[in-house]
Amino acid sequence: MTRAMKSLSLCHIQGSGNPHIKDLMDHPFVCRTKAPQEPIRGFSEDLTVTVLGMEDLFISFPARFPASHPIHDRLAGVRTGDRVSLAPSGPYIHILDSDGNPMAALSKNAVQNLQSRLDRIVSARVLGMVVRYANDGENPVENGAGPEEWLLPIVEILHRKTPKALAIE
Repeated sequence: MTRAMKSLSLCHIQGSGNPHIKDLMDHPFVCRTKAPQEPIRGFSEDLTVTVLGMEDLFISFPARFPASHPIHDRLAGVRTGDRVSLAPSGPYIHILDSDGNPMAALSKNAVQNLQSRLDRIVSARVLGMVVRYANDGENPVENGAGPEEWLLPIVEILHRKTPKALAIE
């Protein structure tokens, strides 16, 4: 669980499944306090967060480009917290860097799930980067010209649950 030397605080959030809470509920060394439930001030009930993980990415998209292609430099320069955007491009939805350059693409399933909701996106940012190796699975480049490894961004999207109301003038 942790290597806490002096204290450890665990929070139980109603509706979440922290597996350690159940085992510690009646432990004699645990001091439990209950905090009142309070709404988050300034939070809109119409906003929600979606994390685009590996299952949402077209995993071999960057590998379709040779190791010398600028897409790999762009991916290597991405940092946690960097703002990105999503934009349709033919059958794809690309994840674009801050300069509008494509650096990743969504999977077919993610495209189907998100394409009608792209206009609801308020912001998107990188949570982290994952390294994918050519020998992790099927190498998408048949002639071996692709990179031995490439990076993929894990992206957090803040979006509205409902479409924006149209302004009537």
